[in-house]
Amino acid sequence: MAIFDSRAPTVSDKIGFNRRFYAGNLEKVFTPTSDDELVAAVTQASTPEQAGEDPGVRIVSGRHCYENFVFNATSKSLIDCIGLDGVGQHPDRGYFVEAGASNWSSFTRLNALFGKCLPGGSCYSVGIGGHVSGGGYGLLSRLQGLTVDWVTGVDIVLTPAPGKAELHHVDAATEPELFWALKGAGGGNFGAISRFYFKELPDSLDTAAILTLAIPWQDIPDAEALGNLAESLYNFVPPDRMDWFGITKFNHQLKSGSEISGTIDFLVQLANAGIEDSGIEDAVAVLFRELSGSGFRIHKRPTSLYGQSVLGERLSLIGNTSSAQFFSFHDAVQTLNGSGSNQYSKYKSAYHKAVFSPEQFEPLFEGLTEYPTYDGEPVDMSSAWIQADSYGGEINSVDPAATPIWQRQSTMKLQYQCHWDSPAPISTPDTNLSDVYVDWIDRMYHAVYQDTGGWPDPYYNDDPDSSPYQGCYYNYCDNDLGTNEQGVGAIDFAMQMYFGKDNYSRLLDVKKQYDPHNIWNSAQSVPLRT
Repeated sequence: MAIFDSRAPTVSDKIGFNRRFYAGNLEKVFTPTSDDELVAAVTQASTPEQAGEDPGVRIVSGRHCYENFVFNATSKSLIDCIGLDGVGQHPDRGYFVEAGASNWSSFTRLNALFGKCLPGGSCYSVGIGGHVSGGGYGLLSRLQGLTVDWVTGVDIVLTPAPGKAELHHVDAATEPELFWALKGAGGGNFGAISRFYFKELPDSLDTAAILTLAIPWQDIPDAEALGNLAESLYNFVPPDRMDWFGITKFNHQLKSGSEISGTIDFLVQLANAGIEDSGIEDAVAVLFRELSGSGFRIHKRPTSLYGQSVLGERLSLIGNTSSAQFFSFHDAVQTLNGSGSNQYSKYKSAYHKAVFSPEQFEPLFEGLTEYPTYDGEPVDMSSAWIQADSYGGEINSVDPAATPIWQRQSTMKLQYQCHWDSPAPISTPDTNLSDVYVDWIDRMYHAVYQDTGGWPDPYYNDDPDSSPYQGCYYNYCDNDLGTNEQGVGAIDFAMQMYFGKDNYSRLLDVKKQYDPHNIWNSAQSVPLRT
């Protein structure tokens, strides 16, 4: 057998989904296709040129990291798990999905081969390695829980010393603390994951109904109207209907000249739904009466998670009836499956225990109707929005200490995001244009949470149980929370926002034991405390 080795990087290896970041000093790329090759790759990649030097090893499965954890100037060796993409069944350990499989490939294969479903995300090209190790969340999470709640084993290559790599199988009986850490805080922190095991998985669903609506910005004159709309959409998903999952997209208002356009979009998926027993007809009738009574027009919009609606384009008013479409579940997943194009992007997140407070709608309205400028001209805000997803249900039946994902009381999960294109050449970020978008999202976000220090900080008033917030999501990473380079206070704040104080303390101990040389590091990796 030939010795497994690296290849020279191409430009495509140096850039990920978020085009803001670039690994300009990347020297080697490894593409293992087996555990033995992964061990060999980690052995070589973790060997520094000089003793005591950071070897700059990074690992990817789908390249969707929101921040510069992988693509930065310190990255020297990249391990790309694209060749570790198997899905199958182990005779003793149950179903498995390898780290390089995607959300879409794992769904289709588990469904076709075994009639099983992995409750994961809807973005088709996101890699399983990062998605699951960061928690795993999607449109079935209220019904079936987070992906990590089903994980029963992990294969991982550990590095007890630079240039030394060992394959370990970990589960609740074998190295239980590391196994616990990998179920929500595993991405890029402790080693190179090759596969996840699941003793059981939920059966594939038969059908799904998808309701897609749009409310025009023309009907939202002020913050009070935005608040009334948001509350109605939040309350549309019944707390006791775990088979319902709602997504509200608070798109940035659009204008054509002086004419206001654009919409607030609303999508609900009903799992295993049939028109005769789903309850959707009655629910839509109630929503129609409530919104139309407040002056809102309800439009039918194309069935998709992506792309803002514009009045006059593929939209039509609906009446007091359901506009849901009914699919086989496979077709429903495919219909909602998409990651969008690779662009420049910035993201922030928050967990809420309830809908926004009345005081928060003023900064939300101001942010969503502001038109930032660059060189005196308005920038394109058509790909800027706040996405509010349903949370709770089966997720909240799990103890906050059972996994590093401690957010088990929330009912709404938020993702603030903006995307833009730039004429800047590859590897030359357009920092001036980026600053405009980043400044816009930062100002709005911090204004929304001004009463808790500018962040959804559950510890701000030293009483996390009574706080309306539960911090942020690690897979929606945001370097503004604090980084390792900024010091102990900064990284501690970020980690506590992601994992809670108690779980973070436990993660520090796992890091010290299983990555004693801090080989697996990034701007927001679990720090090594000696």
